Amino acid sequence: MESRFSLNIAIVTDRPAWDWTPAAPRFGASHFARVDLGTNRDKAIRKAREFATRFPEGTNPGEFMLSLTYWKCHGESVEFA
Repeated sequence: MESRFSLNIAIVTDRPAWDWTPAAPRFGASHFARVDLGTNRDKAIRKAREFATRFPEGTNPGEFMLSLTYWKCHGESVEFA
């Protein structure tokens, strides 16, 4: 199995999360897309940063949650911000 980098994009919905309270509203996220960023770590991080400029990150409805993962035999989270 070839090692790959994947960018996962989730959109925050207006659906209240399980830990939603009036004092601290939290919203659920729904999977939006998965983007294969190839095998080169530096290029994958550069592309992930480019996506972060296009998709406004946050926890409010309409914003996005991004995560970069390195896959071999299991997934490993990679920081890109």
